[in-house]
Amino acid sequence: MIYPMKGYNYTGETPKGWIMAEKLDGIRAIWDGSQLWSKQGNAINAPEIAAKLPQGIALDGELWAGRERFERVLSALKSGDWPGVEFVAFDLIDTTMPAIARRKALDALSVRSVSYELCQGKRHLRKFEDAIKAKGGEGVMIQKPSAKYQHGRTTDLQKVKSVDVSEVAVSGWNGKSLDVMVGKLEFKVAMGAKPHHAKSKTTFVSHYGLTVNGIPRHAALLA
Repeated sequence: MIYPMKGYNYTGETPKGWIMAEKLDGIRAIWDGSQLWSKQGNAINAPEIAAKLPQGIALDGELWAGRERFERVLSALKSGDWPGVEFVAFDLIDTTMPAIARRKALDALSVRSVSYELCQGKRHLRKFEDAIKAKGGEGVMIQKPSAKYQHGRTTDLQKVKSVDVSEVAVSGWNGKSLDVMVGKLEFKVAMGAKPHHAKSKTTFVSHYGLTVNGIPRHAALLA
């Protein structure tokens, strides 16, 4: 198994010169040159997708079905029905080359990859993010151009995602998470939730947009 590189949330530093690319709303996957793996180390059986990937070259990427279609990827992972889902690479797994060189090497391969730009500054970053969100995208990943590929979490890779806040109705505590509702849609919030929060009639959650079903994505309770 290859442990993937993971980023932190954007710290607010000047991103000038950094590589910026769309953060895809799919399922992270690692291609080790012969087999697809989840970031947890589970083998992914997707022969139709694997047949299109280069042998002997390790890639970091995402199983993706398009913007706002995360549920389709999740369904494919459970059913093995892969039409409409593809592997989109965003990095070449090589610990010797800097990030910008890895991107150029990735561009030379016959594989679908995420397009990128070099950031000109904070305004450029926000404009880039706004354009992606206007199309239904999730956010932006930025990476230091000189960064080597690291197996684990690093500040050389950062997630830029504007947080939304919504008020939700509280319907109860189920032992592990808070049951809440938006309109007639009920869902569970585990992150940040405690039993005493069930005493309130309403509360607020932070999230990153909505799923196609109208449910807040990656919801967390605001303390």
